[in-house]
Formats: sequence, structure tokens, C-alpha cells
Amino acid sequence: MEVWGISDQEPSTVKVWLARYERKLQSLNDPDGKISEQYPVEGKILSYYTGNQSEQSLRYAIDMALSESQKDLTN
Repeated sequence: MEVWGISDQEPSTVKVWLARYERKLQSLNDPDGKISEQYPVEGKILSYYTGNQSEQSLRYAIDMALSESQKDLTN
């Protein structure tokens, strides 16, 4: 699985943020928001992984995220 970030921020700002938080995430510059409109995603980061992960580890993270989203729906 590969995850990309989409940002309307200046590429230099994104680069500084990625370096500050030691993230190795591919990002796409979207200054006019057209790409973001095509992929409307809202939420929060619950887990962050780098490198290879076992299927069990990823399934657990997905289950936890789904559980968390159910809590959000009932509140």
C-alpha cells in the first residue's frame, strides 16, 4: 500500500513539515484544490507506519480505525 498526501500549501512548507516530523510521505501539490475535490477525505491520523508491515499489523490498524470511526458516529 502506498499513501500520498495532498496539500494546498507551498511545496517548501510541506517539505519543512515532513522533515520536522520525520515523515517520508510522498506529497502532491494541489494549490487550486481540484485534486482534493476529487478525493474528499476527512479524518485524523490514528497510526503512522514506515517500512514493511505484517498483514496482521495492518489489519489491526484498520480495525482500530474503523472502531474509532464508529465512536465518532455515535457521538
